[in-house]
Amino acid sequence: MNQSMDRDKSLLLAMTSSFITSFFSYPSPLFSVTHQMALSLYL
Repeated sequence: MNQSMDRDKSLLLAMTSSFITSFFSYPSPLFSVTHQMALSLYL
């Protein structure tokens, strides 16, 4: 079993859930900041 893959998946899941929670709390400014971060990560 690949342990680092499970750790990455759980970390990604935690980041996604915390992003969704904070997105519903503070929609506009946080979304633009996270969008910029996601763009810089993927590009």
